[in-house]
This record gives sequence, C-alpha cells and structure tokens, in this order.
Amino acid sequence: MVMQSTVGVNAKNNRGDTALHALANGRLSGHMAQGRMEAAKSLIEKGADVSSRNGDAKTAGDLFIQNDTGLLLQKDPFLVHLLTGTNTK
Repeated sequence: MVMQSTVGVNAKNNRGDTALHALANGRLSGHMAQGRMEAAKSLIEKGADVSSRNGDAKTAGDLFIQNDTGLLLQKDPFLVHLLTGTNTK
C-alpha cells in the first residue's frame, strides 16, 4: 500500500508561506509564469491547502491575483476556481 502525505505541500517557512505562496510571490508574466501556474495545479492536486494564510494573512490565491501582471489567470479560470473557490468568466 502506498500512502501519500500532504504535510510536505502544506509546510510553512518562517514567514508562514507554503509552497503555493512561494509560487505566487513572483510576477505572473511570460513563460515562467505559466510554469508556476502548472506547478500550483500540481500542488493542489497533491492536497495543498488553498485556504492557508501566510504571516501577512494572505492566501496563495490572493498573491496570484495580486501579482497577475500578464492577466494569465483570465486565461485559466479553472486555476482561479481552485485557488479561490469562485467561478470566473
């Protein structure tokens, strides 16, 4: 039997950031941003807690939206839904 742990994907650093927060902390523009968004989907699929708040009381979704300079999230409403639990059009 294979057991999977979600502890690693939800671990926090000294600022309270999870791996999702770290992915969201960069500006979302260009080809690197697409890679960060795909990595975020993968972490969520592995059980990352999208409601987790960092030391600034922000979720990863808050940071992704704040840093979305390239408007990539408009092209990926599924990721917005995963991060925020809302539907976007």
